This record gives sequence, structure tokens and C-alpha cells, in this order.
Amino acid sequence: CFQMAIYRKEQKFLTTKRLKNLSCDYFFTYDKWHTNYFNFIKSKFIESGSVKANFKQINEEEKKYEILYISQYREKNYLDPISYYYNSSSIMAVNNYWVFNKIAQLCFSKKKKLCLALTSNRIEKKNKIQFENELKFFKDINDKFYYENIDNFQLANKSKLIISADSTMGVELFFLGYKVLFITQKK
Repeated sequence: CFQMAIYRKEQKFLTTKRLKNLSCDYFFTYDKWHTNYFNFIKSKFIESGSVKANFKQINEEEKKYEILYISQYREKNYLDPISYYYNSSSIMAVNNYWVFNKIAQLCFSKKKKLCLALTSNRIEKKNKIQFENELKFFKDINDKFYYENIDNFQLANKSKLIISADSTMGVELFFLGYKVLFITQKK
């Protein structure tokens, strides 16, 4: 098994409930904190960083965008952000909205190119996130941005700075050595 996302201590009761009977020979975690987080799983733990990001590389390309914002969009955020499954997800949806709006306004006023790394472009989200819904969500906030239908790791290569409101993608890019600014909510 391997860890696919970042976890928070506030969500441990949900994680434990969902995975309480899991056992496996080896469990690859990001770091020691996550190894301790998953200590209820019967396994030998290997702290490897992100298995997915370990196979990616920074490719020096001409920088096309000053800022790349990593979407935290989820379908239910748009449809009903208040009753979304995880307690912190409604906060995440509001934070995603607020941070993107501020970044888009700043980029517009300073004439900087803002690009959006769409969640719907991520291979693990392809059948869970509707491209049209995600695009509408962000255009309803501020339509002064670019996007490309390519892998978000490739998009990061074209960007000078990446901004993450609370995305696993941001952590993976940081692990790889990209310049990432994390703007997270205060609980």
C-alpha cells in the first residue's frame, strides 16, 4: 500500500474508521508523522515521500505563467459545500474560493499570467471530477486565468511559482523542488 494524500490529525477518527481492518506487507508513507498517523494498520512502514511524485522530474522549460494555482475543487464543494463529507472540506472549499479570488485579483492588477492546475486533469481524479463543473466554479469566481488540458506536473514546469491552498499536489511539487507557496486555512 502507499499513501496517496496528505492527512490531518482532525481526520484521524474518519481514517481509522475507514481503514481499521487494513493489513498489508508494506505501507509506504510520506514521512515519520504519517507513519505514526497510520500506526493502527498492521504493516511494515517505509517512509518514501510521495510514491507518485518520486517518478516525476522537474523539466526546465520556458516559464509561460508567473503563478500556477492548484485547484482543490471537489464536485460536492460546488453542489453543496456545507454538507460535504469531511468536517474540514467545507472550510477547504471556502478557502479554495477565497485564495483563488485574491490571487486572480492580484495577478490581474499586476498584469501577471495566472494559470489554473485543474483537479480534473489529475489521473486519480479523472472519473470523479467533471471538467465543465470545475471550470464553471472558477470562472464564477474570476475568469481572468489560463488553463491547459495537460498533466499538472507538466504545467508546473511552465510556471515560476505554484500556490497551493491545501493540496497533495502542492506537497508533491514541493518534494520535487518546485517553488510552492502554501496558503492554508486557520482552524
